[in-house]
Amino acid sequence: MDKLNKEKLIFPVVILLASLVLGGFYYASQVSKQKSIERQQTLKLEEERKTEEAKLAKEQEAKDEAVKKIENEKQIRQDCQEEANGTAKDLLRKKYEMESNEAEKERLRKGMEKDLYLRDDFDRYYEECLSKNGLQK
Repeated sequence: MDKLNKEKLIFPVVILLASLVLGGFYYASQVSKQKSIERQQTLKLEEERKTEEAKLAKEQEAKDEAVKKIENEKQIRQDCQEEANGTAKDLLRKKYEMESNEAEKERLRKGMEKDLYLRDDFDRYYEECLSKNGLQK
């Protein structure tokens, strides 16, 4: 009877062991599959992060370039204003020296004493300077 019981138990034990082995392989393949999916997601997120960083860097570079351009234009306008101011004053002095009408000469002299210039002369020189530097008034 003892032998009969052993034979009856061998078949279920073999089935149980085979099930455990097959279950182990199935579990291992599922774990491997999950790790692969997680790895792909991590790579995708990393790629998206790098793309976003590159985009932000490009936007910042564009902003920096725009600020630099504005500052450069501001400096050019300031330089042109100073240049036009000096040139218009020099022209006023020359007009004074060449003027023969005493009333007009007196008016020009008073303007020179107050360190003034003629607005039309200033505007013309300012626009020429801006144009020379590729800007408009």
